[in-house]
Amino acid sequence: MKESRRRKDRETDQQHSSLPMELMMDIFSRLSLKSIATCRCVSKQWASVLGHSGFRDLLLTRSQARPRLLFACVEDNKVIFLSSPQPQSSSPTPPPPTYLQVSMEGEELVICNPSTGQSLTVPRMNSSRMTRFFGYDTIEKLHKVLGMIWLQDDRTVDHQVLTLGGGTTWRTTGCRVPCSTWQRQNICINGVIYYVGRECDQMIVCFDVRSEKYIFVKFPDMIFWPVVLDFYGKLALVVLVSGIALTATSESIVMWVLQDPGRCTWSKRVYILPPMWKDVVDPREHLEIVGGTGPDELVMSPRYSSQPFHFYYCNFLKETVTRVVIQGMAFGTGRRYSIHTYLNHVEDVKRMEL
Repeated sequence: MKESRRRKDRETDQQHSSLPMELMMDIFSRLSLKSIATCRCVSKQWASVLGHSGFRDLLLTRSQARPRLLFACVEDNKVIFLSSPQPQSSSPTPPPPTYLQVSMEGEELVICNPSTGQSLTVPRMNSSRMTRFFGYDTIEKLHKVLGMIWLQDDRTVDHQVLTLGGGTTWRTTGCRVPCSTWQRQNICINGVIYYVGRECDQMIVCFDVRSEKYIFVKFPDMIFWPVVLDFYGKLALVVLVSGIALTATSESIVMWVLQDPGRCTWSKRVYILPPMWKDVVDPREHLEIVGGTGPDELVMSPRYSSQPFHFYYCNFLKETVTRVVIQGMAFGTGRRYSIHTYLNHVEDVKRMEL
């Protein structure tokens, strides 16, 4: 049986060996990720082509040209990833590949590539009181984890960095800065991890993933519980007048955009929700702003599963609110998922390594 299988593999390899590598890569790059995973098992030659760095770069380039919406559905310790086509965005720079910090279980941090389903457990630091942020070096194409240990007075010490693919050793960085305990208050944009300091400090901490250097930026105003956002390739602090979630009764959104971290310069934008907002949005919904497709259009998504699942495009220039229903996201009766929506999801088949 095994000899028969080997003979078939050799015959398949011989049949396709006449095709140029570039042509095979081009053909495979047009398949879905599920089909690519199946093709890896056809023959050794196909597996070699699909594992080639040139194929990975080609697939990544094409995915950056047509980014998708990504939905992470969380129930207890389970995470289900779903994706959907995304309307064309006018983003000024191609988005990086999407890897996610998907769970914090006790002292374990799990990082997952939604494109392949592969996950890695990041080595723990020598403390039970720790915070870790995930970032991407857009120049060297490396993922890094920034970790820090908490003291009782909320100061953070022993800042360390772990590079994926560089081994399991944490490296120390020289910094002692406070940090917010709210895990969602961090984001990586164009190679910089931004996270919110303590309320009393009123500042944003900027960590350059490549140089591993810090910049500290004071808030432009007294701001409490801001939401951090990737706004057209820049950090934005979103302040909701009516609380920390958008509802049908919300009237406006205040946004501070960090124009130049080095000079601590901010610009202020005030968005007045269109009159039709209260008629389109369900009064029971609590929405979060997940990003923008341009300077005058924001995307809002529910925090929890619904039947059917949907989200909103709010165009402030045209004063329109568009409700978009996602087909195929069916949730069992009585089951309630926490939903995290991400714009500009880029598929990447590179295998993660510690």
